[in-house]
Amino acid sequence: MKEQWNRMKSSKSFFCLLSILFLVLVASVMSPSFRTLDNFATIIRQSSTLIVLSTGLTAVLLTGGIDLSVGSTAAFAGCLCAQLLKMGVPAGLIFPVGLGVGLVIGLLNGFLVAVIKLPPFIATYATNWVLKGLSIIVMSGAVIYDLPAGFTVFGTGYVGKIPIIVIFALVIVAAVYFFCRNHSGQGYLCLWLQQRGGQIFRGQYRQERVYGFWTLLHDGGCRRAANDSQA
Repeated sequence: MKEQWNRMKSSKSFFCLLSILFLVLVASVMSPSFRTLDNFATIIRQSSTLIVLSTGLTAVLLTGGIDLSVGSTAAFAGCLCAQLLKMGVPAGLIFPVGLGVGLVIGLLNGFLVAVIKLPPFIATYATNWVLKGLSIIVMSGAVIYDLPAGFTVFGTGYVGKIPIIVIFALVIVAAVYFFCRNHSGQGYLCLWLQQRGGQIFRGQYRQERVYGFWTLLHDGGCRRAANDSQA
């Protein structure tokens, strides 16, 4: 028991958890409304979108990369889907279209990094600004209201007393967790360890590029899924 406690204290996550608990305690003392059940549900609901986004980005970070186009991808896909809804496209087709947009952007990032061999920082920084401009063009500077209930229910509806968006986030986290437990998921971590040790040989370097390609593709899909859940 003492050994486990010492191992826990030596972890960086332990101090992160302490910091969060401290902030929650301070906020609860300063504002009694903060510690209400409704406020807790709001926090969990708003965090669910970030949880989905972070699962995709985690795979990229595990390979030693970075993706700066996360927010712009979600924004562009959301703007495009909103315009399609206003044009009369059925809500049931919007989700595949949105996921496809996210996957294509992830495919582009993966191509720039794995094939063109641009640094991930430069490649995703460029796509970040391109997608911001495309979002403005798609929306024409306007704001779209009154989206169909069949589309918004995914982000605002409930199953019993549990928000659908929270259930969706938990499913995504569980799927990524089990993925990281299998051989392919272990490959991401092993690749990162190889990079840290500077022991990437020629064949392993090719594997790094393949993993980098697929992680950026996966990240793009997660970003679109997160945007759907926020709608």
